[in-house]
Amino acid sequence: MTMKTLTIMAASPPPDTRPEGIAARKHIITLLLDKGAAINAQDKHGNTALMQAAENGNADTLKILLDRGADLHIKNRAGLTAEAIATQSGRDEIAAILHQAENHSENAGKRLALVDAVEQGDVQKLRPLLDTGGDVNARDDAGETLLMKAAEQGRIPVMKRLLEHKADIDAKSLQFGRETALIRAAENGQTEAVNLLLAKHADMTPYDEYDFSAMTRAIVSGHLSIVRALIAHGANINATNKLKITPLMEAANYGKTAIVKLLLAHGAKINARDRYGMSALMMAQRNGFKETAKFLVDKGADTSGAK
Repeated sequence: MTMKTLTIMAASPPPDTRPEGIAARKHIITLLLDKGAAINAQDKHGNTALMQAAENGNADTLKILLDRGADLHIKNRAGLTAEAIATQSGRDEIAAILHQAENHSENAGKRLALVDAVEQGDVQKLRPLLDTGGDVNARDDAGETLLMKAAEQGRIPVMKRLLEHKADIDAKSLQFGRETALIRAAENGQTEAVNLLLAKHADMTPYDEYDFSAMTRAIVSGHLSIVRALIAHGANINATNKLKITPLMEAANYGKTAIVKLLLAHGAKINARDRYGMSALMMAQRNGFKETAKFLVDKGADTSGAK
C-alpha cells in the first residue's frame, strides 16, 4: 500500500469518534505528510485526500489538509472539486469551510509563485511577492523551504533576498532526511552558498536522518573547499554521529585523502574509534584506499588492529 493510498484513507472519518480516536487519526495524517506523502495525490477515481475528507464530513482532517496547502481546484474524473463534492453530499459545514478557503486561495497561489520564482532564480519576480506578504518560509509540495531550494542550486541573489526577509535559516526539510539549507548546499558543492549561510550564523551541528552533518555530507561528496569553509567558521573537527563516527573517519572511509590531510592539519584525532572499534585507518584499509591508509600510517596512526 502506497503513502498516497494511506493518505487518502486517513482522510476518511475515523471509526472511533471519541476525542482520542479523532486525535489519533489527525496524528496519522500529519505524520504521513511530514514523511513526504503527496498531499494532492489522486486515486483511480481522481479523488484526493481533501475530496475524501469533504465527502465524509471529516472537518478536522480537512483543516489539516488546507493548512498544509491542499489544492482546492483539483477536479476528479467526474469533474468535481472538493467543494462541489461536499455540496453534493449535503456537507454544508464542510462546503462553507472550503468556500471560505477558496476566498483566501490567493495565498496558495502566492506560495506556488514563490516556489516558481526560486526555482527559476528570478529575483525580480521574487521581490514583489515577498514585499506584499508572501511567506518567506513557504514550502513546496515536497516539504522543502524556499531557502533550501535556493541553497542547493547556489542561487545567491535569491538566498540574499530570502535572508533579508528573515527566512528560517535552520529549518529542516519534511522529506529527504530532515536536511537543512546548509546540508543541502554542502552536499551539492555550493561553496558560495555555504559561506553565505555560515556568515548568517547557520547552525553547523544538525545531523540529518541518515546521520550526516553538513561537514560529513561535504566530505562524502569530496568538496574540499566546503570542508575548509566549515572549519574556518568553527566546525567541531571531532564531532561524532550516533555511531561515534568522526569527520576523519568519513574521509578515510571514502578515500578522500586531501580532506584527510586537511582535517589532520586542523587537529582531527587520528586514532579515534567508532562504536564498533573501527579507526580511520581501519576504514581506509577495509575499503582498499591504499594512499589514504599510507598517509595515516605516516602521520602516526595506531596500526594495532589494522590489517
